[in-house]
Amino acid sequence: MVASPGMVVIKKDKIPKIWLENILTNNGADDWLLWASYVKKGYKFNMNADYIYTHRNVTTNFSNDEDKMLTSSMEALNMMKNNMSNKEYNIHKRRLNMRRKILTNPDSKLLEYLKNIDIATYLLFYKMI
Repeated sequence: MVASPGMVVIKKDKIPKIWLENILTNNGADDWLLWASYVKKGYKFNMNADYIYTHRNVTTNFSNDEDKMLTSSMEALNMMKNNMSNKEYNIHKRRLNMRRKILTNPDSKLLEYLKNIDIATYLLFYKMI
């Protein structure tokens, strides 16, 4: 899994139109919008195992603020709604809502995972590989 499209090189003519024509009002999930729309277009990619870039995490990164990232992610998801199936949209929306509930009440984590067992199973599998 690619954590951020900032880790990949995309040919200019392959940048999805939805990303070029929609500007998020809540900064943060623009990378997800680019990557998700790229994959949904069916574009292929290759991996380069060489280290050619080192990311520096600074305090001004939006990705450091979970609340802002969730707000931005929901906005990006709504932009993608017409480019994905209802099932995909609903799964992503449930995942974001689950993360929001856990953020506001960390003690609810187990309950949220039990209520969303399909998402919990996927995350468990992903983290194991």
